[in-house]
Amino acid sequence: MLYFSKLRIIFIILLSLFFILIASSNFLKFENSFFSKKINLGLDLQGGSYLLLEIDNTPVIEQKLQNTSISIRNFFKEKNIRLINFKILKEKILFSVKDEYKQIIIDEFNNEESNINPYYPRFKSHQLEINEENSKFKLNF
Repeated sequence: MLYFSKLRIIFIILLSLFFILIASSNFLKFENSFFSKKINLGLDLQGGSYLLLEIDNTPVIEQKLQNTSISIRNFFKEKNIRLINFKILKEKILFSVKDEYKQIIIDEFNNEESNINPYYPRFKSHQLEINEENSKFKLNF
């Protein structure tokens, strides 16, 4: 049989009664100042604060477009195709070409095995989307 000292039994009973008193204060009204103290909640815990964090990805897109523009220029320079009015504007690459090279550029950007417009084998979509109007091209992600 287990032996517990009387001191240990009294201590456990007093500790249990103390926690029962604290737990019962949720259900019963006591006028004791110990139980009437309230915790001051901060503005965020009261529901009066709203914080929204967003990432400004514009600089990242522009940097990526600048890196891509260098590879595009070099790629078509090797193929002896001159890109005219090449510029980056509002997260888009804009350029124009002569009419004789228009179809070559469209085919190169839409080709599934293109080195200049990757991602197709992996994502079934190209990295860059190309739009053409009157031999003027717009590239965007």
